[in-house]
Amino acid sequence: MRLRDLLRPRQIAYLGPRTLAAMLALLGLGIAFYLVGGWMSDRTVKGVGVLFAFIGLVWTVALFLRWLMLRKIG
Repeated sequence: MRLRDLLRPRQIAYLGPRTLAAMLALLGLGIAFYLVGGWMSDRTVKGVGVLFAFIGLVWTVALFLRWLMLRKIG
């Protein structure tokens, strides 16, 4: 028996409010790292901040687009 047999198709790759909150938290963490890196003049911390902020922003936009497509709004 596989996982697909137990769960409905929409539950297998669940991307709901908790995932959105996690991506927004990652975006906020990236902004915080970037600001701390700028304050400390540390290029590595600023780079990690940019990376986290970019990942958080891309995944947040992707979630919103997915929700719009599932509801046939966009």
